[in-house]
Amino acid sequence: MTWFAWLHHVSIHAPLALSFALAVLGVWVNRRDDETVWTILRFGGWFVVFGTVLAVVSGLVTADEFWTDDGPYVLIHHRNLGLTGLFSVVTAAVAVEWGYRTHQQRVRRFGALVWIAAALAMMGAGHWGGSGVHSDRVPWDGEPPVLRTGER
Repeated sequence: MTWFAWLHHVSIHAPLALSFALAVLGVWVNRRDDETVWTILRFGGWFVVFGTVLAVVSGLVTADEFWTDDGPYVLIHHRNLGLTGLFSVVTAAVAVEWGYRTHQQRVRRFGALVWIAAALAMMGAGHWGGSGVHSDRVPWDGEPPVLRTGER
């Protein structure tokens, strides 16, 4: 399971940073319609989808109590925001791609603006995961992670 914990943390950082860049580009492209920026949104979006799915699956494999509310308080928020981020990322990428292929400008612009919600959800998931698991140590060291548990 150590390998999956390493994969989870490595695979989330690039999509997290890129989702912020795509959110900024999404706002910018709604003001100035530029085909180069739409191409970046399309292909960058699918890269973020791939990295986010990889992070969610590896997090699911390493989590002890993933689908219950019995886990640590901070990781419950981490899970919920991670899934919200995944759905937001998929919605944004599919809307941009679908709008681009069918020449529906409104759908494409909607997808570009959904990147804002995706970036905020990814930021929240990263905050709750980072503060709960590895605020002062790398989580894939030999010993099991120490979780900060808060009041429910």
